[in-house]
Amino acid sequence: MKIFDWFRDKFKRRKLNEEDDDYSPISRSSVDIRIPEEREHYVRSCCEQMIEAGEQIERATMEYRLVTDYLTDIEELDKTPYETKAEAIAIAESIVRLEQQTASSSKTVGRIAEEEYQLLDRYADDVPGEIEKMKENEEYKALVRGDLRTLESEKAVTNYRRNEMLAGVKNMKNMAGITVTALVAAILLLTVLQFSFSIDSTAGYVASGAIAAVALTVEFMSFRRFSAERKKAERYLNRVIVKQNSMKVRYVNVTNLLEYEYSKYRVNNSDELKYFWDLYIEEKKARDFLERAGDELEISKRELVNALRKVRLRDPAVWANQCRALTDAREMVEIRHDLRLRREALRDQIEYNTGIRDEAKNEINILVKRYPEYAREILGIVSAYGEKPV
Repeated sequence: MKIFDWFRDKFKRRKLNEEDDDYSPISRSSVDIRIPEEREHYVRSCCEQMIEAGEQIERATMEYRLVTDYLTDIEELDKTPYETKAEAIAIAESIVRLEQQTASSSKTVGRIAEEEYQLLDRYADDVPGEIEKMKENEEYKALVRGDLRTLESEKAVTNYRRNEMLAGVKNMKNMAGITVTALVAAILLLTVLQFSFSIDSTAGYVASGAIAAVALTVEFMSFRRFSAERKKAERYLNRVIVKQNSMKVRYVNVTNLLEYEYSKYRVNNSDELKYFWDLYIEEKKARDFLERAGDELEISKRELVNALRKVRLRDPAVWANQCRALTDAREMVEIRHDLRLRREALRDQIEYNTGIRDEAKNEINILVKRYPEYAREILGIVSAYGEKPV
């Protein structure tokens, strides 16, 4: 059972790390809502986060219902009187014996462990598509991670540029102060020379004023240039942060989805799942060949499904491939534990995305209330995405 605890701890650590370290929503104070481009970009970013989170919630909720139905069937089996399910258990025992006899004839096979075989057999209809999805998600995760690194570099460069411009603004202010001080000092010196030593200081006054005027003009123009560049750098930095946060949400979602799929199939990547799947296909063909001589297993499984219908299970057919769990309490405990871990992981994923969605909706509502002059425009953008603030 330690393997299930490992998957659960790994999933939780991943989720907590990415929530606490990666996701840092942009502060509204860093966005100038009165600038149309920044306002639209910010609202659209909130809408995209709501849509992304909503899609993840919907997918996780569907899987959550399937897992819950499976657990409900197990609970129904546990509380059903033995007399009611005795026929089903007897059929399951005969199926288990037949499967054991068949397995004993296939000792030359067995390149894949029984545990992996049973796991893949349980999800045989889903694995081919899951391999492709897992591969696509891994490639998408690598792409997003690369984009995040690029954005982080852009943010660092832009932030450095902004600080340079701030330093330039400060330096121009200081230079202007020095120029004014020098002008005053020159005037005082020329005044002393004029009245104390009877020296004609007219040319000095003119030269000092001209030099100071030129210097102040250059300093003022540099000040305006530095200020404009600083504002430009800040606007670009805000856009980078908005895009980075949106991509971080996607990165967390695809990572959580991959961690769930890895734990579900007990693999480390899609290549490993493909490897086990290929082994499973070969094993399946060999077993089918060995079982081809007798139809008793299929007949028994149909009888088992009919017997389980008396227990009123939601999906009695699924137990045709889980006969061992009906006869072995330890196997049933392992399946229940596995399903509970899966449901817990799905619940965490739903809660995380619900928080992201609610936060984005709340942010839009705050904007509408705080800036009523832009309310119609903001709500129009939201409506275009098919979303409504709470």
